[in-house]
Amino acid sequence: MKKNLIFKVVYCSIMAAMSFVCTFFEIPIFNVNVTLYGIPLVFVGVVCGPIYGLLTGIASGVLILVGLNMAYRHNKL
Repeated sequence: MKKNLIFKVVYCSIMAAMSFVCTFFEIPIFNVNVTLYGIPLVFVGVVCGPIYGLLTGIASGVLILVGLNMAYRHNKL
């Protein structure tokens, strides 16, 4: 039981970090840029379940919001 919980927590945190990294990659398809940040979140939802997928999505969203805001402020100076 404890090993399963540790696996889920570590897997979710790695996928949240991968989701943040994937925000910087875009694929142009028919003049539309498609980002890849949702792919790790789908994997979490399939492997760990919907509750862990939701929590990973929230953590990833906060990480993206804070990270991109910090990058914007750093370049603004």
